[in-house]
Amino acid sequence: MLDEHAPIAMIDPQDIGEVAAKLLSLEDPSSHFRKKYNLSGPEDVTGKDVVSILEQITQKKIQVNYRDLTLFKFYIEKMGYPKSVSDSLESGRRDNLWIGLSRLENTPTSPEILQLAPPHSTIKQFIQQAFNQ
Repeated sequence: MLDEHAPIAMIDPQDIGEVAAKLLSLEDPSSHFRKKYNLSGPEDVTGKDVVSILEQITQKKIQVNYRDLTLFKFYIEKMGYPKSVSDSLESGRRDNLWIGLSRLENTPTSPEILQLAPPHSTIKQFIQQAFNQ
């Protein structure tokens, strides 16, 4: 689903959970009401980077078809979403992910989040953790 060369600032879902937990545990969260925050991972990675990390961890050569949405579309359909959802998400992939618009430079984490619970997990750490479980 990723492009081979377009950078993206992927974020670990655990980092998102830490932000949510911090916000929910604030004694007075009112300063955050109706606010929108951007959360991005701490570094840019490309599809090629992700494949390289996976190959290092698994010690296997991985054959890749970059930008392949076959599995993505399969799961969207299996979950019962209308085709319009799949089309919209696919458009976002083409219009943002595949041309590098989702890199850290374009989508920095909001300053409020950096003060509260800055994202810290790299994609390599995320993948290593997934394989250790």
